[in-house]
Amino acid sequence: MIDFVQYRFRMAAALALAACLPAGAAELAAEVYRDDSLTVHAGLQASTRQVVHFGDVLVLIVDVLYDPSRVNIQELDESFFTSAWPVSKGAELVDWQVRRSVNRESEQESIHATFGFQILGCPNEDTPTCPGDRSYALPEFAISVAESNGRDAATRLIRFRPWPETVQVATTLQNDEEGQLLPFSAYFPTGGYPEPMVGAGRIREAYVTAGISLAVLIGGLLMWPFRSGAQEKTAAGQPRWQQQLQILDATIAEDDLRYADTLRRCLVWYCNDELQLDPFVWLDLAESSSDSDQPSSGQHNHAALRSLFIDLLHTPAGQSAEFRGRLQDIVSAEAAK
Repeated sequence: MIDFVQYRFRMAAALALAACLPAGAAELAAEVYRDDSLTVHAGLQASTRQVVHFGDVLVLIVDVLYDPSRVNIQELDESFFTSAWPVSKGAELVDWQVRRSVNRESEQESIHATFGFQILGCPNEDTPTCPGDRSYALPEFAISVAESNGRDAATRLIRFRPWPETVQVATTLQNDEEGQLLPFSAYFPTGGYPEPMVGAGRIREAYVTAGISLAVLIGGLLMWPFRSGAQEKTAAGQPRWQQQLQILDATIAEDDLRYADTLRRCLVWYCNDELQLDPFVWLDLAESSSDSDQPSSGQHNHAALRSLFIDLLHTPAGQSAEFRGRLQDIVSAEAAK
């Protein structure tokens, strides 16, 4: 999941740079259409970094130069982008800016539009996960042009494809030799917890550490009679997934992202501790279409858990309470076996 602060910073930087482009920015984009009344330049804004990663903010530049005495151009707004490249095809529009200007010498008008967007989905909308590098073909865009020759002026569509015609998005996760995701432990060797801090081996720090340890030991011995009752209460210990479940019970699902994150952690720990399986292997199974490719360790015997795990990765807004009920039903059914 993309860090919100970092995402907003990158978005603002990219769009600010695009907004500072001069009116003659058509030189920065390839010419994709020309006739006797207008010219269109369109392309992705050049970046100093050659590699595009999943979630990076990209900027599409569209420049239209036309003769207003002959044609009128539609407004290049949000629908111009989303009708050609909708969310279902993997692109999420972040923001757009449009600037019109007039060249008094040539009496021509120009439209300079920038569209900031992120690639967040798979190239194939029917694929639940898309490990490995992804290749996206830029769609064909269309602009409505009306002839300026009276009230009954004819309207036509001009179509073009920006340059470059494809975008290669690199994965940020290492894959195995077959291009599939590795087990969860390969990416998070400490189980998702931070690495332990390593201090400098100095004599003074060693003495301080020894003194603190001795104080803790003495304090623990003095407080032992008062701790006996609480120790008996927690001697058996409570599984970590049950603790997360209690947190969910005491939480109102107002913040979907935070609630879904706690719910995901609860599900993963339940699979690890109670079922001895790694739910992240299901991401590989989602790419497989034949039973022969699935492992024989019982990973595929938990269809309800697997379905819930995949749904939680997408985190649909407003469904956290429903997912909480599904998890409780699964846990209750497993306990009754």
